[in-house]
Amino acid sequence: GYNYSAIALPLGCHHTYQMLSYNALLSAFQHQLLSQVLEHISSLPSLLEETVSADIVVGSRYHKDSIITRGVFRKILSIVYHRLFQNLFLDVTYTDAHCGFKAIKSEVAKKILPYVKDNGWYFDSELMYILDKLHYKIKSIPVKWVEKSPSSLNVRNVIFSFIVKTFELKLRGLPPQ
Repeated sequence: GYNYSAIALPLGCHHTYQMLSYNALLSAFQHQLLSQVLEHISSLPSLLEETVSADIVVGSRYHKDSIITRGVFRKILSIVYHRLFQNLFLDVTYTDAHCGFKAIKSEVAKKILPYVKDNGWYFDSELMYILDKLHYKIKSIPVKWVEKSPSSLNVRNVIFSFIVKTFELKLRGLPPQ
């Protein structure tokens, strides 16, 4: 069989070192917010096949085959954040840092995760930025995304925090390869 670990992360918390402690070929995680449908966790063996050509497989709400049910306000905020801050300011190639589902090769996780400083909501942006800038292969897969309402997320606080952390990340530089 396949050797993998799967973690459902508590809301706004990422257990970086827990992921590193598993002796597996692939570590996958999904936020407990669970706006995305759990079918990706159950298909980990097929994701192992996907990672033959990629270092990390990420769910993307912007994949052409994704099925999204989301409020207009949150959709606009997400598009502005990804297009303005991620794509233009940070100059990255991936489309969705915050979908919440990721399956990363353990060998890559062990190299990169010690350099990810944020252990909260910005974890995904930081992880994806480092992987992209160090030229790791990122593969996006479609997701089914159903936004939960009402959200417990304080959008105003998160927006300000993300803007500040994006500038800090750009200025910080990259870890050694």
